[in-house]
Amino acid sequence: MKPATCNPTPKPAARSPEPTKPPIGATVPVKYRYDELTWPETRAAIARQPVVLLPFGTVEDHGPHLPINTDNVIVEAICLEAARRALADLGSD
Repeated sequence: MKPATCNPTPKPAARSPEPTKPPIGATVPVKYRYDELTWPETRAAIARQPVVLLPFGTVEDHGPHLPINTDNVIVEAICLEAARRALADLGSD
């Protein structure tokens, strides 16, 4: 039986893959919602100290023709549009 041999060159430690950059001229969709970000993206967003909007509305009856979350749908759309316009004003859009 052969004695066990030790590999003299250790394997490099596993590391997270380098982020890939989009090609020059490519547009990258901007995510405005924290719930759509991964945890590393959320950490990076928090580090930039952005203004955070918390959309909320009431859940109430709007008659038989509208859902009860109508106010929430409206305020969420307003916040998303405000975020889009703010980025455009900064030249990021």
